[in-house]
Amino acid sequence: MRFTWIAMLCLLVSGLFAAQVQPRTLISPITNKPFDVNIIPFRAKDFVNQATNSPANMGIDADGCRHHSGFSEYDHYIVTCPYTYFTAVSVEWNERTGRFTQPLDAKFKKWVRSGKGLHTDWINDRNQKYKTYQQIQRAKGEPVAPINEFVIPQDQIAIDKKYTFALRSYSQRNARSAFMAKVSLTAAWAIRVHLNRQLSDPDLEAGVKEVNAKIARHIDEGEAFNLDKWHKLYRNLFHNTSLSNEAYFISGSTLLGLELRKGSYAECGEVIEKMQKRFSKLEKGEKLRGITRERKRMLGTYRTFLDSAVVYFAKAIADEEIRRSQLPTTMIAVAEGLRRTNHIDQAIDWYLAVDNMDETEPALRKSIKEQGLAPAPHAPTLVHIGWLANKRVDELMKLSPGRERVIKGPESKLLNAIVNQKLGLAVHKNPNWEPVVGANVKELEIMLNELGKALIDYEFRLEMWPDNLGNLWDDGAIPDWNRFNRFRCPVTGAPFNYAKPKTKREKLPTKTVLIACSRPVETAKGPRYLNYLANNSLVWTEKPLQPATRAP
Repeated sequence: MRFTWIAMLCLLVSGLFAAQVQPRTLISPITNKPFDVNIIPFRAKDFVNQATNSPANMGIDADGCRHHSGFSEYDHYIVTCPYTYFTAVSVEWNERTGRFTQPLDAKFKKWVRSGKGLHTDWINDRNQKYKTYQQIQRAKGEPVAPINEFVIPQDQIAIDKKYTFALRSYSQRNARSAFMAKVSLTAAWAIRVHLNRQLSDPDLEAGVKEVNAKIARHIDEGEAFNLDKWHKLYRNLFHNTSLSNEAYFISGSTLLGLELRKGSYAECGEVIEKMQKRFSKLEKGEKLRGITRERKRMLGTYRTFLDSAVVYFAKAIADEEIRRSQLPTTMIAVAEGLRRTNHIDQAIDWYLAVDNMDETEPALRKSIKEQGLAPAPHAPTLVHIGWLANKRVDELMKLSPGRERVIKGPESKLLNAIVNQKLGLAVHKNPNWEPVVGANVKELEIMLNELGKALIDYEFRLEMWPDNLGNLWDDGAIPDWNRFNRFRCPVTGAPFNYAKPKTKREKLPTKTVLIACSRPVETAKGPRYLNYLANNSLVWTEKPLQPATRAP
């Protein structure tokens, strides 16, 4: 079945972490040519510790976006082929060989190199960047390579473009909605971090010094970064202080980034508008006008990425691509995306759903709130998530006078299914879902083989067999139960049979049936039943076999 690797990628994008950037030489899967990049290597065995311990010394936003002084981790998780602009998450390249790990069919490669694909963007950028390269080489008195030997440096491809190319590439490759959502959200984070990084430009140094001198008097030596304090300082500096043009730009650009972090999209527009108005007729102000225009363009792209993330996440949840244990954090990301793009009523709905989920302990939080307290730092993460959702509802209700504290918007059916019908668990009955039927025998064999291995791995890791196949999805043993047709045969649509073995695997007879087809499948030899055995093998039989019994 398609995209068997998406689970690892989803894990990566959902919990991106800071680590040491390392140089790599990778091979383009489109042209087979090498190119150099700086990436953050991903090692599954180190993931949990790195994700937990990596520093974010400028804080973490409510939706999970991490900020590091002078460094953006999100710049290094995707790779763009400089010969074609094909783009993918860096873990799709083998860390040792530099080769792309997944096959790309001829039709997709043709799309990449066509006018409908990425070719036009690549041609335009290559020609523009080649002219700049020529000017630099000639100014240095060094030879100029012909254009067919020129390779666009990875760091000269704008980060918003790279994520746009990634989303277009993955859409063409039919990636799941959950994966598209996480790439879209990461793209928004990349821009948010980018707009919070100070520009390095000699022409702006005087402005930086002027701003720093005014801010420094309010900051104690060694004081840790505090978003609320810095936002207040820069907001006052920008709106209420007399500044030189360069200092005005620095304070406005910094405030723009801080407003993005706070989620104040309207205020971001106000900052941009005031900067454009001040610089519009400024003599010799083209650089300031140009950078401000670029900031405005990136702000629009940021909103596009957030809007895409919201749409894809909602679809992924409705399609049950996201398991219950991941729903609260996912829903907070959706609610934050809606809040940050001024969709206040819809944001309230999503926050209300999180606030009312059993997993976030509504009764416990109500008791804490009535006592005038807040959850302790060591309280369960889900309690903190529920607390944030409740706080956001309180804040946003003030912006929507007359609004009732009930879920009632366009996603109300979906959100109420989450709150009241346990959507996200295998036991949830989705009336809109139909099993896949009509697959070929080979696809059935591949599916049952993978499902059987997941079952054995579950027993190995947890030292117990699941009560039912749905536990594989609920407990995270498989990345996507839709890939396994929700434990139904992809040929007939009939559910697979499973019975919990009574002993551990090492004590089971090797020919014990673990999973079996409940209905026969037409094969070249006639109707047959496919079974997965405890010795990691598949066997076809003329008669049905019962799970937890020995095959003949």
